[in-house]
Amino acid sequence: MSDPGRRPDLEWLKALAALEVVVCHSDLAVKHFSGTLIAQSWYLPLSGIGVEVFFVVSGYLICLRAPAYASALAFLRARLLRLMPLYALFTALAVAARLINPAWAWNRWDVSAGTIIGSFLILPQPHYPIVGVGWSLEHEVIFYGLVALLILATRLAGEAPVWFGLALFGLGWCGALVGIAPSDAAWYLHPVSVLMTGFAAGWLYRCHEVDGRLGVAWLLMACLAVTVTLSLGTDPANTERSLRLTGASALVILFVALRDTILRLPFADRILLPLGLATYSIYLSHWFTMSALGKAVGRLPSPNPRSCRCGSRSSRSRSRSASSSTGCSNGPSTAGCAPACRSGRPSASLSGVGAR
Repeated sequence: MSDPGRRPDLEWLKALAALEVVVCHSDLAVKHFSGTLIAQSWYLPLSGIGVEVFFVVSGYLICLRAPAYASALAFLRARLLRLMPLYALFTALAVAARLINPAWAWNRWDVSAGTIIGSFLILPQPHYPIVGVGWSLEHEVIFYGLVALLILATRLAGEAPVWFGLALFGLGWCGALVGIAPSDAAWYLHPVSVLMTGFAAGWLYRCHEVDGRLGVAWLLMACLAVTVTLSLGTDPANTERSLRLTGASALVILFVALRDTILRLPFADRILLPLGLATYSIYLSHWFTMSALGKAVGRLPSPNPRSCRCGSRSSRSRSRSASSSTGCSNGPSTAGCAPACRSGRPSASLSGVGAR
């Protein structure tokens, strides 16, 4: 199998997307020592858009590399060997943490054989997996399975890749029309999700690069226009997701199209390229590390214990008592200040990477 090599522009995109996801989940750390949260800021509608960028980049990257594999089995083996070992490690860590302290459970997953086995194998589930951000990998694995079927049936010959990209858009449109959100509880509806339009956009743009004809580019633009049009008549969750996916698609396409200019930036190879190469480990580990960091910082003594004036001495005392009962570690100077701390849990937007 020939190696198409790494593309610095794609690594940069992955690095920027990973950084955005870390910012999206920064409340995991900040809630322990501050009331200034992403979940209560103007940025909330955009938070987590890095995940949509990942889907589009994945569509482009898989279309770029799929022809290098000798068979569908070789393709699947290579992709799963890349995903599963590290994912299994973090799943095992999450299970161990739950066994040590049930309060450390991620997304309050149920202790059942089905959940544990499904999480280790990245199988579609009717709820969040043990490692919460793994919801996006469930959709990624479905995309890999569809690509493997394409390789098996057509060997990527002729116009098959273009028709495949159009079919992916069709799956996403079906989900939008029927109102199937990415968070739908039925696992078998995962393939019929608006998220498929992200894979489709990246895939079709790569088809345009290979084909060289303007017809594929016009087809891609028409598909994105249909996606936006359908988003206006679907439910609010799919409307927001469809618009975010379309915006992410435009961003990735523009970035890739202008890569020769962007790659001239002198600092990016020293900063973004290493981050891009470590994207997967950052994506899986950031929830653990940020939560632990926030708890550690929240336990430090405040430099100005009199700075909190959220209420009377008695109300602050009651807030401290409530925060202790929920396991909040904001510290005495901020008790009663942080809304996320008062609720005893992070904002709903932080239960996964955006909506599921």
